[in-house]
Amino acid sequence: MVDTLHWSGGNTSLDALACALPIVTLPGRFMRGRQSAGMLRLMGIDELVARDADDYVRIVARLVERRCVAQRIDGAHPRGAGAASSTIPRRAPRSPSFCAA
Repeated sequence: MVDTLHWSGGNTSLDALACALPIVTLPGRFMRGRQSAGMLRLMGIDELVARDADDYVRIVARLVERRCVAQRIDGAHPRGAGAASSTIPRRAPRSPSFCAA
């Protein structure tokens, strides 16, 4: 997932991380643009936090080629590997726009 610039994902980022979906973010000047970066740093996945616009594009391009980062996000969940996707309520819609299985 590519985080929006200047206004970070917030709950959308939490949902994406719960689905083990990588988020690429470029922290903004204000707190509203740094939420996803804070979440990723707490999980120890700093390589998805870009330093500048060029780095942002480079990270996205790298993720398109490499998909194993999702496994690392899932493994960083406090309850262990596989727990992130199991925290999504069973009633949650199963579609490409929300954690498709």
